[in-house]
Amino acid sequence: MSMKPFNSLPEPVHDVITILNANAHEAFLVGGCVRDALLGRTVHDYDIATDALPQQIMAIFSGYCRIVSTGIRHGTVTLIHDGEAIEVTTYRIEQEYRDHRHPAAVSFTTDLLRDLGRRDFTINAMAMHPKLGIIDPFHGQEDLSAGIIRCVGDPARRLQEDALRILRAVRFSCTLHFRIEALLRYAIMRNAGLLAHISAERITKELCLILMSEQPHILCTLRELNLLRWTFPQVLPLIRLAQPSPWHIHDVFHHTDIALDHSRGYSLNQKLALVFHDCGKALTRTTDAQGHAHFKGHAQHSAAIAETALRQLRFPVKDIRIICTLIRFHDCRLRPDARELRHFLAKSDADYSFCRQLLQIQRADDMAKNPVMVKIELARIRAVTALLDQLEQQRPCLTLKQLALCGDDLMKLGLRGKAIGTALDALLDHVLDQPQDNDKKTLMRLAKQRISGSLLHS
Repeated sequence: MSMKPFNSLPEPVHDVITILNANAHEAFLVGGCVRDALLGRTVHDYDIATDALPQQIMAIFSGYCRIVSTGIRHGTVTLIHDGEAIEVTTYRIEQEYRDHRHPAAVSFTTDLLRDLGRRDFTINAMAMHPKLGIIDPFHGQEDLSAGIIRCVGDPARRLQEDALRILRAVRFSCTLHFRIEALLRYAIMRNAGLLAHISAERITKELCLILMSEQPHILCTLRELNLLRWTFPQVLPLIRLAQPSPWHIHDVFHHTDIALDHSRGYSLNQKLALVFHDCGKALTRTTDAQGHAHFKGHAQHSAAIAETALRQLRFPVKDIRIICTLIRFHDCRLRPDARELRHFLAKSDADYSFCRQLLQIQRADDMAKNPVMVKIELARIRAVTALLDQLEQQRPCLTLKQLALCGDDLMKLGLRGKAIGTALDALLDHVLDQPQDNDKKTLMRLAKQRISGSLLHS
């Protein structure tokens, strides 16, 4: 793979390089922007490395653009130029890493090659100049062409410097569909435990990118690399957990992995729900007289396991609530019945989006079962989805707010306190069964009947 000098840079980025060069300093694009440009991918962030010291960078651009110096300790100055944030970092070398996360000290250098030599992977250790072209001392272009994730230098040392590189290797492998080079693969397996030194937030960020990569067999990949214990330990008990029944042909772990494979285009919350949706099966397995496995109540247990895991991974409370609700209801098999669906929607606060997400979860779950048995289930999901579309267009009354009367109307009939809420709930329940009755006149008549004791007292 080769590339001509990059002449299509955004103007603010080109200006920064030109100005640094005009002031007798080197300036190169480095890191991910070079990798993505060579791959023909959209470049979102441009990072520039230079031999200019941070103080020199700020002096050069003072009065030219806004300067943010929050990363100056590590040599990074952020320039805000024409609305574009451009990070400019002094060439640096890093001393020994003592905690598998941070170097003991950072020192500056004027040698670009030494700066590139401290980076994680060869595909991220290239520099590019609009006129001078590519600087590639570690053969990153070759690895891009071959589809290989390879460390710069000794892989064990690189992973021990910053243990997050373990998950970064997996992430790049998944997002780029590259294979991990054998020595790096071995180093990952040997050093997986170093992830204990990494914060939950940093691990979570990488896991999210891995899950959203659409790479097949993600859980199996993490297992093969000895990473499940440090990412999703909750699925470890599912390995070789048999579920003999006409519905299943895989153990619970492989079922989960395959279900995740069928989540292409799903949201992150849906993918996480699939990761954890059957974790409770390890706690609930029973066997009947025919030798068939049953897992009564596993959805509730799975939701509880997921909540604990997601809190540890520092997921937002709102997302945890959605994920756990999807898990709790993933075995709730709605029928293509308008009345039943209206009642379910009412329980979910008329959240049509949630219902669609749930049906998608069920589809992925079913696609990982015995294909001979799930044809009827898949037909059910299609029918319920079609009915859901109809209801969303019709917009029937599903909540108290959508009732054609309110508490003030009931007060005029003499109701007070809790009696008002009880009556509203009863009227809503009636309207869910009879949506055509949601008009004020009819509801007032029904409310009067209730007051007189003839409605819903049987």
